[in-house]
Amino acid sequence: MATALVLAAPLGLTACTGSSGRDPSPSPTATGVAATPDPTPTAPSTSRSSKPERPAAMDSFDIEGAIAAATYITALYPYVYNTGDLTEWKTLSHPECIFCTSVVEGVEELHGQGFHNEGGQILVEGATAVELNPGRSFSADLSLRQGPATVVDSSGNQVGEPSQEVSSGMTFILFIDQGNWQIREAETKPHEE
Repeated sequence: MATALVLAAPLGLTACTGSSGRDPSPSPTATGVAATPDPTPTAPSTSRSSKPERPAAMDSFDIEGAIAAATYITALYPYVYNTGDLTEWKTLSHPECIFCTSVVEGVEELHGQGFHNEGGQILVEGATAVELNPGRSFSADLSLRQGPATVVDSSGNQVGEPSQEVSSGMTFILFIDQGNWQIREAETKPHEE
């Protein structure tokens, strides 16, 4: 059933593993930390076709840019399931990011069956980032709340039960590759009460 593909766990996210040989694993020594208590998320949309706006802060390759890139990818997550438009998602995805690839496969399978999601917008409630390798890689931790999502067929009929609202944490490892942000890894963390 299509509902198993979408949001079975908070964000349906898993850790990414693998090694490209291009970039070593991030250094465990942090060179900077920033906290953003009230990041400005992309405004949630109820429309299937409203693409999130790319934050201008993504043009900076620093801690604020890492937070903006991680926030943007979370805004794209429901958008790609709602519309099937994977263009921007693929641009931000490192080729070996397992999470990124699993989203592409899930979206293609869902839309290939004639289904799509409605809802599931994500609000970033807090964010911090650490520079792992100066000018090369960052880790960003986001506190997230995702609204309910419903799988709908091509006639607009609901398929299965809608998902519930969920809160979780998310850690992203981001690299700067040829002047662009790339999501290298992503991992869900349990919500802390």
